[in-house]
Amino acid sequence: MVNGRLLVYDPVHLAADGSLKVLWDSQQWGVQFLYNKFNPPVIDGGQIYVPNYNGGVDLYQLVQPSAPSIW
Repeated sequence: MVNGRLLVYDPVHLAADGSLKVLWDSQQWGVQFLYNKFNPPVIDGGQIYVPNYNGGVDLYQLVQPSAPSIW
């Protein structure tokens, strides 16, 4: 296992200095990101699939905040 850091960048909207804007950072959220260096994460359709050691897959995705409801 290897300690890692998962960064998600916005490929469309650049930061003011022209660099890619970070949308999500695993270190900011305190997520311990461990993965097998021979089985890296796979990205498809805006979702990140990370194999885990329980025989499954951890799924990460950004969720758009919903509009506030006004009653």
